Amino acid sequence: MCGILGLATFNETNENDYTTISNKIDRIKHRGPDKTNILRNQNFVFGHTRLSIIDLDNGTQPIVDETGQYTICFNGEIYNYKEIKEDLFEKGLTFSTNSDTEVLLKGYIYWKEKVVEKIQGMFAFSIWDNEKKQLFSARDPLGQKPFYYTIKNNRFYFSSEASTFKGIEGISNNLSSSAIYSFLNDEAFHGDSTIYSDVKKLEEGHYILWSKEKNKKVKFFNSIPGKVEIENPTISGLKDLLVKHVSMTNRADVPTSLLLSGGLDSSLVLALLRDGNKDNEITSYHVNVKDETFNETFYAKEAARLHNSKLVEVPLDLMSLSGLAMKMPEELDLPQSDPGILPKYLISKEIAKNHKVSLTGDGADELFYGYLIFKAFKMYSYYKYVPNFIQDYMVKPAFGVFKEGSGYMNKGFIFKRFLDGIKGSEHGLSNRWKHGLSNQELESALNKDLLSTTHKNFNDDYFKELYKNAEGVSALSKFTYLYQHTFLSNFVLPNSDRASMLNSLELRTPFLNSEIINYSNALNDNEKLNGLDTKYALKQIALDYFPKSFIYRKKIGFTVPIADLIKKDLKDEMYETFSKNNITKTGFLNYDYVRSLLDTHCRGDRNYYKQLWALYNLQKWMLVRSLKWQ
Repeated sequence: MCGILGLATFNETNENDYTTISNKIDRIKHRGPDKTNILRNQNFVFGHTRLSIIDLDNGTQPIVDETGQYTICFNGEIYNYKEIKEDLFEKGLTFSTNSDTEVLLKGYIYWKEKVVEKIQGMFAFSIWDNEKKQLFSARDPLGQKPFYYTIKNNRFYFSSEASTFKGIEGISNNLSSSAIYSFLNDEAFHGDSTIYSDVKKLEEGHYILWSKEKNKKVKFFNSIPGKVEIENPTISGLKDLLVKHVSMTNRADVPTSLLLSGGLDSSLVLALLRDGNKDNEITSYHVNVKDETFNETFYAKEAARLHNSKLVEVPLDLMSLSGLAMKMPEELDLPQSDPGILPKYLISKEIAKNHKVSLTGDGADELFYGYLIFKAFKMYSYYKYVPNFIQDYMVKPAFGVFKEGSGYMNKGFIFKRFLDGIKGSEHGLSNRWKHGLSNQELESALNKDLLSTTHKNFNDDYFKELYKNAEGVSALSKFTYLYQHTFLSNFVLPNSDRASMLNSLELRTPFLNSEIINYSNALNDNEKLNGLDTKYALKQIALDYFPKSFIYRKKIGFTVPIADLIKKDLKDEMYETFSKNNITKTGFLNYDYVRSLLDTHCRGDRNYYKQLWALYNLQKWMLVRSLKWQ
């Protein structure tokens, strides 16, 4: 795991280009504190910060092949590099290191663009072809590793972090009003957008070929639930693949560990890891949240006991959480409104004291229908046929007796979200159920000048296009495809990358290797959501390792009590951040409306934590950088 930063040009580089990369590379040093290296030739300047995990002595980047034609700058891990290396060796290629980076480079030399179809892992990389004067850049199937870029003055700039482009000649620091709107609406930057007008992100599962003659972007990975063709996929076949990929994902030349939330996914990773490591010590790390509705410590301890893992508990209470919440916007490359980043940052910091690598259960919920939102979609598919008069006079009043509390997945909060979200397009359901601020709320919350320059339907258009891509499968499969490429790719995975890499820790998830993604998407819907039983396939596998009482229990997400935090320990900070003076400084909010949201929430009249949390993180992020919407 590393940080990459560079530029390529079909003109000649100059000393200023080298100085630019050299001056900026310290901004991503936390991604790779072990070694920094910058390489310049006639057409590129590639910078790399290394976190040494595989081939500790010889894996320094950038790597140039023996002919001098190809140079690679790579961030990530190729888990099946040993198998690919053996294949390439049989084809006549030779190697001078034991690194996965050289395997990736030689794979590109042999297979060219098709190398992305061969590799299992997480990756963001660029390869310069000195003969063709062409840059090839690619990002992994669901976007575990970030890749930001901009093309200016015949130069292609790329980086692991979007903010590194700030101050480079010709690249604007202006903020995009449409991106601000989209972020506050769905708490993520979708498509190729970032908050900066001039900076794009390479979408998950895409590559770019860039040269003087062309700038071609290609989607190389498009796994659609219900459309993946695998002969007779079964739950037992899935188990065999998980055994294989947990072992493969654990490959490293340094000790590895596990981030153990106590939920089913990370607990299953632990069980499978122990299966392949009968005698080796496995150290697991767990956040002990001091709020019972968010706490899974009992189950983390039980999983560790059953599968002989040393468990390190990291305590987290509201007071320490508030300090972390105030600090995070200053640390983050881009705004992030997932509360889960707070415990993930805290535990990453603890893990990094002794380990460089930790496995996680990320991705399982999105692949195997693990969230409450999948149940909601199934209920919606029946509820939409209930006559309006029954909805209005029986269902809604019955749901209305539940108060919107602040505990995890409070019933009143859930029922209100469900009812508010069911009216409208099917492709927009997930957005309406999980949004930060609705379109109507944004009309009141945002500066009128900003609204006048905003593409207000960007998120809806993006979701509609994803739905269209998944035509011909069940409504639930289409919903899942959309969720995998919005919530997972642009919300969950940026959270994991930023929280871990700020602490120089590599997080790996076996569930997101492309072979597992395809296999899960080939299974029938009812093997993932059986009735209202979520993650059915994983639960069947888990029965080999855990008692039923461990498996069949209420789900608790890897998050923290933000609603209470806003009302208590973060209350003064919230009012200060949303003061008239500070809102004037950033220039994008309507003071009266935001203040009314905060007052209502702090009185306990309504639970507006999602709206306030999205607003707070963007406002604070802009304040600490002295940024203002133009």
